Amino acid sequence: MFSVIPRKFLPGLKNPCWYEEFTGNITTDPYKMNLYGRYSRRFRTVFQHLRSTFYHHLLHRNRRLYRMRCLPYFYIIGQPKCGTTDLYDRLRLHPDVKFTTFKEPHWWTRKRFGK
Repeated sequence: MFSVIPRKFLPGLKNPCWYEEFTGNITTDPYKMNLYGRYSRRFRTVFQHLRSTFYHHLLHRNRRLYRMRCLPYFYIIGQPKCGTTDLYDRLRLHPDVKFTTFKEPHWWTRKRFGK
């Protein structure tokens, strides 16, 4: 993953973000390879919303489409029943803190790879 991250990021953002040219087919589902869409009805609903708004979030410049890519500024990592949900809920109240689509992305677990 770190081999494709550019050396320069967009100014004015705390997170390391950059624009990457979108080379996929705009008429196909950009999330069809993502296994989260199969887990639950709630995830399917979220992915349906993401699919319907995907094209509008692309940057159109010089007849090309660009997608903003960002790395997280921080992670909240914890075990069950250790207060991470309370911390998450309190951080969501801050206007400058943005969150991912899913509260628990399971980046470091087996669910990430569908096993």
